[in-house]
Amino acid sequence: MSQKNYVGNGWKKTFENGGSLISLSVNLDKLKALPVDNYGNVRLVVGELRQLGKAKQTHSVYEDNYKRVEQTTQSNPPEINSDDVNVNLPF
Repeated sequence: MSQKNYVGNGWKKTFENGGSLISLSVNLDKLKALPVDNYGNVRLVVGELRQLGKAKQTHSVYEDNYKRVEQTTQSNPPEINSDDVNVNLPF
């Protein structure tokens, strides 16, 4: 697993009605240092911590450095030679 580039923290707030939100704090200098994709976006992940942090953080924010593999699509289906097909039909 690769090294995580942490850029911030988060705190989860749960309300009496069952709703919740996560408040984030992101370091601007660390955020500006991250790579930008072709669309001008910086990819981040918000992950839940196993234990509360020093300032009672419940989440961490880090760079999404997962390398996506583009799937190649086959434009034409493979040709089937009728001599290679052996079909025994019951009728």
